[in-house]
Amino acid sequence: KITDCINYGEVVNNASTSTAKADGNRESVGGITSSCEDVAGVVISGCSNYGTIVLNNPEAEYVGGIIAVPNGPVAANSADNYAGTNKISIKNCTNYGAIVLQRAAKPSAGGIVGCLCAANVEGCTNLGTISSVAASELKAGGLVGKFFKGAACSLINCTNGESGSSATKGVITSSTGTASAYIGGILGNIPAAAAGKLTISGCKNYADISTDNAYAGNIGGFGSYWNAQNCVVEVSDCDNYGNVSNTTTTDAGDNKIGGFV
Repeated sequence: KITDCINYGEVVNNASTSTAKADGNRESVGGITSSCEDVAGVVISGCSNYGTIVLNNPEAEYVGGIIAVPNGPVAANSADNYAGTNKISIKNCTNYGAIVLQRAAKPSAGGIVGCLCAANVEGCTNLGTISSVAASELKAGGLVGKFFKGAACSLINCTNGESGSSATKGVITSSTGTASAYIGGILGNIPAAAAGKLTISGCKNYADISTDNAYAGNIGGFGSYWNAQNCVVEVSDCDNYGNVSNTTTTDAGDNKIGGFV
């Protein structure tokens, strides 16, 4: 268990070059912890991150204000082998720190969790900004960057931004991308390979979402491009209050913009 812990320090992965691992699993960065192994009884509760998280490593992929990947890798030869069976509980945690993506390849960044695998997230809030410059295939969400696997994962009563607060809290921005961007106020992306079930209930986004990515910017106030071919996603009692915009003057791809998804 990790309970009532606070990080005030900056967390930086600033390697200008990095060698990809033979098993394909990429590096991760988190405000409280980067990841944990697939064991029973893991709980992260009442924790807060105030430190800025900076990712400038081309081989790092998962970034979370609280935790990057809630389960450790369980198989070889894939960058997405995070599919533990012991669900982790992440409760009542808050991220205040900015997440800055400078040169990451295919990053999945979330204010609370980078890549959601076999975890239940409840009562968490992100008040930190997420900004990306020149990231390839960005997946970013106010709470979760990407959902990948889990038999019964959930996001319950979580919030990005704050009602009536400064307009900068929880804001997500992306610019000069070289490939598709998937940006959502709550959850960024669900890839076609995702499996299992995800329940989202009672979640709210108050923050603005924007990009000037000409390469198929997929953005939504709540979620972006959810390709849930092999998983079940149930959403109920959720709201978006944030503005959604793509300011590019050049459309180099199939841009998709939605007020909710």
